[in-house]
Amino acid sequence: MLTAILGRHSKSTVKDRLTAGMGAADRLASRQILPHTPQRARKNQPPATQPSYNLLFYISIFMARAVLDTSASKGVRFVSGLRRMSNSILIGLSQQTVLRQHMDIVANNLANLGTTSYKAETPLFEDYLLDAEKGDADEATLHFVRDYGIFRDLGQGKFQTTDRPLDIAVNGMGYLVVETGAGERYMRGGSFRLDADGQIVTPGGDPLLGDNGRPVRVDGNNTDLTIAKDGTISGGAGIVGRLQVVEFDNDHALRKAGEGLYTTDEIPQPTDRVELLQGMLESSNVEPIIEMTKLIQISRAYASASKLMEASGDLTRRAVQTLGRTQG
Repeated sequence: MLTAILGRHSKSTVKDRLTAGMGAADRLASRQILPHTPQRARKNQPPATQPSYNLLFYISIFMARAVLDTSASKGVRFVSGLRRMSNSILIGLSQQTVLRQHMDIVANNLANLGTTSYKAETPLFEDYLLDAEKGDADEATLHFVRDYGIFRDLGQGKFQTTDRPLDIAVNGMGYLVVETGAGERYMRGGSFRLDADGQIVTPGGDPLLGDNGRPVRVDGNNTDLTIAKDGTISGGAGIVGRLQVVEFDNDHALRKAGEGLYTTDEIPQPTDRVELLQGMLESSNVEPIIEMTKLIQISRAYASASKLMEASGDLTRRAVQTLGRTQG
């Protein structure tokens, strides 16, 4: 097919066929959309991620443009066609960039299959519409792809029984409050312990806060701790305190702070609509079969984009060679 397009022809025929081939490649690249990708059209804005494409492609396009600009005075002008060809490469690169980011997120989900209370994440993609240069009637708009956020699946994970008295799971959309050196943080339960001061702390040593806003403290006389569903802690000497449980208007606004903790600019609201389950842990809500299927889809899409870019690069090189023969 390439040979048929780029064989030895007159200058006008070569120009027409190169332009047709480049336009077809650009249209094909614009249609390489990620599977199950949300689309949001925005015009007249550059791609969020600046492409960093192969140096050989860059040199090839740069040299080709230099040659073609020089030959314009002789009546042969392919610059707009080469620009459309470079657009095909950039569109493919924008797809490969988000595919790599998607693969990183899927790999992170699989790595956290055994992490307590972990919530699966999915990247969000959109079409980035860019108006083509005036006069390019073949393609009025270029379709780039970029990621604009991450969606966190807040679905409840399965509960696992551990029978450890300081393992706590949260049933419902609520969070325990933790006091850290950086301020209050929030977490979806976990494995806790008593420190030397009798405070209930996270594995990192940060204390859980009670409904009075102070760390919950258990003295040495209180044994056989019991945590009720409303967060009330009692022992052999009576009630110790009550854990603070909060909710937010927008749970998706929470940001990861490490070690299972979250931070947010949202204002926490006390809630009694959730239950605390003692001696249980909430498992990750990641579905391994679904994530493995995503990996396969991403690999196939990445390979498809690579083939398209290779074809575009090959067509560009052949265009430069053919131009050299026609000008010889």
